[in-house]
Amino acid sequence: EGFLAYGSWRVANGDLPVEDFEIFYGPSIFFLGGGAFSMFGEDLAVLRMLVLTLKATACVLVYMAARRVSGRIASLGVFLLLTALWGAPFPILTTIYPSFVGTVLCLGGFLAFLALRGRLLVACAVAGLMFGFATTFKQTAGAFGFLALALYLLTESDGEQRQSSAFLNR
Repeated sequence: EGFLAYGSWRVANGDLPVEDFEIFYGPSIFFLGGGAFSMFGEDLAVLRMLVLTLKATACVLVYMAARRVSGRIASLGVFLLLTALWGAPFPILTTIYPSFVGTVLCLGGFLAFLALRGRLLVACAVAGLMFGFATTFKQTAGAFGFLALALYLLTESDGEQRQSSAFLNR
């Protein structure tokens, strides 16, 4: 937690990741934390509230994703289970790790893709931008999101493939 909080504090005070201090996460996590420090003050509680907001957003996105494949009760159960697990007061769950942001961006990318499927190029562009942005937080998050979407597009049903191919060939 200290590494992430200290890097965020340095960004809030004008330093740049990589240029002024070494990092092993993507630089955006420090800009996000530094921006929060600049707006709300330099206190660990600010980062903890940011983590809480990210985890709450992820829980809602998981519920939305679950609703696409299951009923309301099952989706609510998944939502409550994730909320209970992520709400546990363990240090690893209260630290602003880049994976929380990556999860939100990748889930958002998949849900945006599914919502925009009728316009395949727009859907792919929006999802790709969100995966790319996730990569600036945690490199593997966006890469795995991109690979999952690519695999989905390669294996979708024949009827959907014909429709997608016809759309792309216009």
